[in-house]
Amino acid sequence: MKFTLLMLLSSALILSGCKERASTSLNAAAAVTEPETAIDSTAPVSFWVATDTHYLDKALEDGGQAFQTYVTGGDGKMLPYSDELTEALVYDVEQKEPEFLILSGDLTNNGEASSHKELAAKLHRIEAMGTSVYVIPGNHDINNPWARSFDGDKQVVADHINAEDFLATYEDFGYHEALSRDADSLSYVVKAAPGLWLLMIDSAQYAHNEEYNFPQTDGRLLPSTLS
Repeated sequence: MKFTLLMLLSSALILSGCKERASTSLNAAAAVTEPETAIDSTAPVSFWVATDTHYLDKALEDGGQAFQTYVTGGDGKMLPYSDELTEALVYDVEQKEPEFLILSGDLTNNGEASSHKELAAKLHRIEAMGTSVYVIPGNHDINNPWARSFDGDKQVVADHINAEDFLATYEDFGYHEALSRDADSLSYVVKAAPGLWLLMIDSAQYAHNEEYNFPQTDGRLLPSTLS
């Protein structure tokens, strides 16, 4: 059982997307010390991890030439079916009923505002089924100047989100339940099950994406976050 718990904790630590934070307006929540309880903290826990979903709102693409060129010139993402694949995940969660689901970064294709909105709606459906959802962003998700929609033979710049928007969109998926929040990133700690805390690390760098005109792909931990 000690080995099982170590594996669970190790799984949580692997889950970071890639990113860093610029805004200081995301205040840390006070750390919470939980009272001792008689609940069995060694019981098996069923949870799922999904990463790099790269969800793209269907309304942003018309299947035309620009979209087909983008897809065939990409890195193998199944973008034409991202909505169907995500719906399959929702269906599978309904059938199997894991206790919680972790989405560990690169939630959207390139941080499109409408992609985040549509994905969050699906996650609300999952939580309504009784499965908790915990998210962390990746390097594609925030301040991404590559956000695009596709219209015929043209790519059109689409709205993207910043860190505050991310928090507002996904506040119900880990942030409101957090035992502690980092003031300088979107990292947090959440109690996912009796005796099991998840340390959700935000290691992505996105503070300078708009300045650079591309999303940084390397990750880091700020000294304040590490502390």
